[in-house]
Amino acid sequence: MFEPLIQSNLQYITSEEDVRRFIYSAQTPTKVSLNPIFRSILIGFIILGVAFIGINAPAFLTKSKFIVINDILSSQSKPISTPQIPLPGQNFANSAAISQPKLNIANNHIVIERIGLNAPINWGIEDNNDVIMKSLESGVSQLNNSVKPGEKGNIFIVGHSSNYVFAKGSYKAVFSLLPELVIGDKIAINYNNTIFNYTVTDKMTVSPNNISVKEKGDTAKLSLMTCVPLGTSLKRLVIIATPTDSNGTLSPQLPLVR
Repeated sequence: MFEPLIQSNLQYITSEEDVRRFIYSAQTPTKVSLNPIFRSILIGFIILGVAFIGINAPAFLTKSKFIVINDILSSQSKPISTPQIPLPGQNFANSAAISQPKLNIANNHIVIERIGLNAPINWGIEDNNDVIMKSLESGVSQLNNSVKPGEKGNIFIVGHSSNYVFAKGSYKAVFSLLPELVIGDKIAINYNNTIFNYTVTDKMTVSPNNISVKEKGDTAKLSLMTCVPLGTSLKRLVIIATPTDSNGTLSPQLPLVR
C-alpha cells in the first residue's frame, strides 16, 4: 500500500531505516504548536479563572450545591403529588391552611425557604460602606434610613452574594442564591418576636449608583439587595417583596415557634 508513496520519494530514501522513518512520518499527523504569546495569554486566563473561583469559593460552593439539589437530583425523582382532601365538615381553604408547616424562625432573623436561607438581621446600620461591611460579617444588614417591619415604607436589607474566602465572618455568601428567587416566593422575617410575611413581586438589576431603590417611600415593602454577577460588584440585584396582607398592613400570619 505504500509503494506509490515510496516510488514518488525514492530520491529521499537511502536505507531500510530511512524507509521506516519515511512511512512513520507519512502516517503521523503534524503537531500544531501554539504561538508562545497566545499560550502565555491562555495560561494567564486559566490561572485568573482558578484564582477567581478560589477566592470566592463560599459563594460558588453554595451555588453548586443548589444546582445539584434542585436542578439535577429533583429532576431525577419528582414526587407524585396527591390532592388535598378536606376533613369532614372542613372546607378546602381551611384544610390547606392547616397543612402548612410552621416556620421555626429565631428572633431578628430572615428566612427564605426556597433557597435555604436563614440568617440574622443587624438592624439600624448606618449607610456607610465601612460600617456596612463590618456589619455583614455577622449577618445581613437593614439600613437605618429605611423602616422596620410594622412601619409604612421600604425595609431595605443588604447582604453579601460573595466575599473573599479569607474575609472575616460566616455570611460571605448569604445572598448568593438571591438571583434564584422568582415571583411568588415567600420571605419571612422575625422582628421583636413577631413574624412578618412577604411575597416576592419584582426583581431588578440596577447600577451601583442607583439610589432610588433605597428610597423610604410610603408603601409597605421589603427590598433585598446584593451584588451581581457572582463574585463581582458590577451590578446590584434588588428583590422586591410586599406584605402578604392584601391591604398592605404588616400583620403577622405565622405563629412563632420557640
